[in-house]
Amino acid sequence: MKKTAFLALCLLIWATSCKKEETSYPNKPQIYYQSINTHQVRVADPNTMVSIHFKFTDGDQNIANDPAEQDSTIFLLDSRDISGNDFTYAYPMPYIPDDQRPDGGLEGVITLNLNNGYFSPKDSLHLALGKDTMFWLIYIKDNDGNKSNIIKTDTIYLNYR
Repeated sequence: MKKTAFLALCLLIWATSCKKEETSYPNKPQIYYQSINTHQVRVADPNTMVSIHFKFTDGDQNIANDPAEQDSTIFLLDSRDISGNDFTYAYPMPYIPDDQRPDGGLEGVITLNLNNGYFSPKDSLHLALGKDTMFWLIYIKDNDGNKSNIIKTDTIYLNYR
């Protein structure tokens, strides 16, 4: 009897461990800040490159499905932007083919690479001082217009000299 119970328990554990776990996410996209590669930027350096890494999820997978990559779905707001707009820059999400989309939702990691042109001075005071600080606010939208949460990068220290 003990041997049969032990064998049944082993079979139960084996059967549940082999079952593929299906992940599901909310239909509204979500993003999660991961990191930034530098906190110091010399704006005059043409080799400047700031890489921002964040994770995204979307339960109904209606994002990143434009093969031409024309639809803007990634939005960045420069903290120094006083225009009142919801974003400073907009970009398309890289295309993910249907055969690479798993059941239960879509997840991935996005890296935004920003050169020195994204960090130009916004006012004469900070230009005269030769320095400034800023951060990025980032969100994404899916094809239904659902806006994700907003993430904030770490502070970036700008040197204009």
